[in-house]
Amino acid sequence: MCSRYEEDFDNFVEGGMILDRYYIPTRYPGALARPAVPYRSYLSKDAQEAINIAAKIVERVKREIEK
Repeated sequence: MCSRYEEDFDNFVEGGMILDRYYIPTRYPGALARPAVPYRSYLSKDAQEAINIAAKIVERVKREIEK
């Protein structure tokens, strides 16, 4: 929806899709494809990727808010 106002927000669609993979399964362990607990299903590199994506999105939103 943000890209309706600023086209460069389209650059975050792929990153948002990656972040979406973590939302439900990490909150609701039964949502994982196999019976598992989230802390055993994700690697630290997965977490770092998610943090980096989220940080870029937050930074861009901050810049827009400050305008």
